Amino acid sequence: METMGLLGFVFGLSGLSFSLTAMGQVSSLKSEFEEFKKNMPGSDTSKNQPGSEDK
Repeated sequence: METMGLLGFVFGLSGLSFSLTAMGQVSSLKSEFEEFKKNMPGSDTSKNQPGSEDK
């Protein structure tokens, strides 16, 4: 039974590592995409900015 606990611990740590790596990559891609949207010609980014809603 101790072997199964050790295997579960190892797979749990590797899953945590993969999830943290994926979260970092997603946030990096999100910021790159926002920068890409800002640099596109003819894009109106004022609609997407917080606080610019019409009241």
